[in-house]
Amino acid sequence: MIPLVSDWQKGPALFGRIHGKLQHRRRYFPTGIGVFLIFVAVLAARGMAVEHINPYERPVLEEPTVGRWTFESGTQGWRPAHATQLDARDGALVITCTGHDPYLYTPPMEAEGPLYLRFRMRSTGTGPGQFFWITRESRNWGTDKRSPGFKMKHDGEWHTYEMKIDASGTVTRIRLDPGQGEGQVWVDDFQVTRCERHPLEITRIEASPEGITAFVKNHSEEAVKFRLGDNDYTVEAGETVAGFMPVNSTEPFHPVTVKITSDGLPPLTRTISVHDPSEDAEWITLSNEELTLKVAQNGSGARLLRGDWLVAVMAPLAEAAPLDRHREIPELRIAKQTDDSVTLAADDFGSLTLTLDENEIDS
Repeated sequence: MIPLVSDWQKGPALFGRIHGKLQHRRRYFPTGIGVFLIFVAVLAARGMAVEHINPYERPVLEEPTVGRWTFESGTQGWRPAHATQLDARDGALVITCTGHDPYLYTPPMEAEGPLYLRFRMRSTGTGPGQFFWITRESRNWGTDKRSPGFKMKHDGEWHTYEMKIDASGTVTRIRLDPGQGEGQVWVDDFQVTRCERHPLEITRIEASPEGITAFVKNHSEEAVKFRLGDNDYTVEAGETVAGFMPVNSTEPFHPVTVKITSDGLPPLTRTISVHDPSEDAEWITLSNEELTLKVAQNGSGARLLRGDWLVAVMAPLAEAAPLDRHREIPELRIAKQTDDSVTLAADDFGSLTLTLDENEIDS
């Protein structure tokens, strides 16, 4: 249940709540009733929405391998450390765990974190596994440089494991804890790859009826050129630049894909919904003594009014995976209408019903 934000710039305060249930067959969610509503409810007088939350990690550009051991020619520099004995047989590292808290070390390396680990393992031991590491900047083993424990399958069969270690700095050695007790563990094709991310990041977006302003930060150590719409920009190392892209539409609600391109780099994209308060549409209107809910017949969005004041906007009404950078917005249609509710539906989506009940919108 989410309280409506008061329209403090124009008109009296609105006190109400939006809550709801959605019947669906795919991962679509009533997004306008969540994040976007709060933005526009405060800024409706200016017709501007601001996307402050940036939940997306920068895309991974490549994962260069910095270490790989297949154990075709012995233990290849892996070293037992505590309660372990090592051997290499049939292209696998064979670890005999002889007591409590067994662990062993990889050979020395030079790898900038964070890192990804991929390996095959089979075990007849006990307990979870875990990784520790040391870096050039921090050379002591400790709990500040360790991964969460991972569940090992001790069924004697081969299994593939993948995990990320959030190391900062230059990793110089990794420690593997292959369980917590006696048993035998086989390791094969152990790979360490470095995670190199896109140097640019969209940190904030402002949308108005005139266009989109995207704030782009450069995380690299040198200037990067990029293009937004028809305009070219240069953002210096560590700096943020605001790029503008005009928007032309005759609809009150329309999705816009922001696309940042740069030579030699994959594009960055972000899809948002833009609301233009000056544009009209064919509406389904629900009213009571306090509120008026106007739902676009094409299902693209809805406006909530108190008297003549626009106090909130919901757009889009539903979308797939709202925290994903490539949003999928279904094309909704009016499926049913009553005096106090309207039901929208889409193929492979199910239905969404909006009901105006006193000072609440149920969905």
